[in-house]
Amino acid sequence: MTIKFSQKIFKCSGCKAEFIPFDKEHKCPQCHKKVNKCIHEFIPMVKYTMLCNKKIYGKYLPGSYGIYSLMDYIQTTIFNIFDLAEAKKIKNRERFIDRYFENKFWKKRKYLKAHVRDIAHKISNELELNNNKGQNQWENN
Repeated sequence: MTIKFSQKIFKCSGCKAEFIPFDKEHKCPQCHKKVNKCIHEFIPMVKYTMLCNKKIYGKYLPGSYGIYSLMDYIQTTIFNIFDLAEAKKIKNRERFIDRYFENKFWKKRKYLKAHVRDIAHKISNELELNNNKGQNQWENN
């Protein structure tokens, strides 16, 4: 059974853009209107989901991962980035993430390109913090 984190996507009251306000003081990635909501658990839960999938299936993105929502699509994109970075033995994950998104097309939701890139950077930083502290990635999750 694939592990997923499900959360209702936030919709901007101004421009109706759908996104995930994962930090305090978050602004809409499309119209930059200040958002009064923060999904504090988003980054830790996606990180936890990634680590569970990696432990169980050997990959962040298991082969049986179904995409049924924008939340699933965002997570699939992030999991794929980390699987590719590991497969290619990328040393500079931050630059790899930026280059990945240079070539990614978002069609109707162009504002999501930078937004999902920011999420990937945040998760990368969280994983790096755990590694630098010498913590097992399973601790404090």
